[in-house]
Amino acid sequence: SISIHSTQEIIYGPTNYGYEFGYVRMNGIQSIIKMYNLSVTSGSPSISIQQNINLNINGEDTFVQNVVQPLTINKSMWTTSIYYNGHFTVSFFSYLIGSEINLTTIWAPKGNITTITFYASNGTSTFNKSYVLEGKFMDIIYDGYTIGTVVGGYGNGETAYLAKGFNISIATFYEYNGSWYVPPVVYSGFPNTGEQAFN
Repeated sequence: SISIHSTQEIIYGPTNYGYEFGYVRMNGIQSIIKMYNLSVTSGSPSISIQQNINLNINGEDTFVQNVVQPLTINKSMWTTSIYYNGHFTVSFFSYLIGSEINLTTIWAPKGNITTITFYASNGTSTFNKSYVLEGKFMDIIYDGYTIGTVVGGYGNGETAYLAKGFNISIATFYEYNGSWYVPPVVYSGFPNTGEQAFN
């Protein structure tokens, strides 16, 4: 797992902090998020913890997000979104209670149909939401740093400003043919979404 801490050191531009990895063959991604301290600077937008992946469906870049927005250490809002065929589909759900959240996203191709299922669990309750896309899954789109789970602002292109003491840990796994694996190479600090964070 990777821990994200803020020490208020100077950095030179907004970025993402979290768990990102390169291309592997997979059918799903899982992220176990533990929240210890959510300090942001005064006036900063709230943070989001985003599980992001780009899929090639019918030759189109399909951006898939499984997101929690922590409101407090023990209360988060769950959101899912898919950008496909020129349209965003966004769903907002009930609050998740607890400081540890498991986000999982699975995609299941079957002929010319691709089903994407999002899961969110707090260890006691598990929720899911499925989308059926009319389009054949071709591959994962890999440009270096677009797969993984990162901390950024919440909302379109917002940058969150992390304060001293900010502390979240993220452990990420990928699924292939029914088994879960640890990614072979992990990066942190590369933007993979429009929302970013200053440390």
